[in-house]
Amino acid sequence: MIIRHLLDQIGHRSRRGLVFATGGSADIILAKTIAAGLVGEGCPRVDLAQPLNCRSLSQKDLLGDASNRHALEPEPDLDPEAVLRHHASIPSDHHADHRRGKGLSISSSLEWDHGSRYVCAAHGQGPSSLAGRRDGEVPYYDFAVGIDGGGDVLTHGDDEFDRVVLDGFRSGWSSARPLMLIAMGLGADGGSAPAEFDDVVLEGWRSVGDTEVEIAFADALHRELDRLGLWNESPTSWSSDDPYWGYGLKVPQIIALAVRNEFPFDAPGGEPDLVMFPRRGELKLMNKRLLREARLFLNEVNR
Repeated sequence: MIIRHLLDQIGHRSRRGLVFATGGSADIILAKTIAAGLVGEGCPRVDLAQPLNCRSLSQKDLLGDASNRHALEPEPDLDPEAVLRHHASIPSDHHADHRRGKGLSISSSLEWDHGSRYVCAAHGQGPSSLAGRRDGEVPYYDFAVGIDGGGDVLTHGDDEFDRVVLDGFRSGWSSARPLMLIAMGLGADGGSAPAEFDDVVLEGWRSVGDTEVEIAFADALHRELDRLGLWNESPTSWSSDDPYWGYGLKVPQIIALAVRNEFPFDAPGGEPDLVMFPRRGELKLMNKRLLREARLFLNEVNR
């Protein structure tokens, strides 16, 4: 359903697209799953992009020794301080346990044969550089889609990391070609209460519908998280003292479990529409319906 709604906006003849995570961790898994759906519907090339929390990639030594650990190299037409490309996939067990769930490690371990995988400096020129990329006299991408798991991009202020990334892409997107945002699993990040998603308006973006995450999408998330060693097999045993899972479940797992109607913790007071999931080191109150929801937005600039 998500892919069908997306294709209604970007068209079925798009040849080259970009799907980017707006968050710094497991949003890139959601992005890859969306991209795989687009490829399955006939889009021949979709690039992926993971933003990193820095102004320049050299701040993370990604132009030095760390580039080898994450299989990174410059792309000829892009500033290497802003954007680098993965040239191989690093097995997830090559990353230290405490680093395996970070955005850079996840991005470097993805397997993707339908385009390039990039990392970009979120607080620098990375997002705008990718958005403004050119192929001669025309824009490089036929479309771009930002993916936010949890929906904080809709509820938080301009200084929220997801918003910084989204605004960076939007500032560099000068064409009238479709620039989309999908916010899914609303509340799953634990940073916004369910009531905050009522009557949301995102300046510069037009709502173009909402849908539910389907079982097939949830199954794809499960497979990817399992391959990366990021699926918690026993969420009911969660503890904030756990050295690996103490922060909580990954947002894609919370979405997948909600779609399957698997809820490890009931809400206090037996509220039928509310549940609890571990995020940010504690059990957070979430809404079952919102966790299954995906909202689509279209950039209004130049339209």
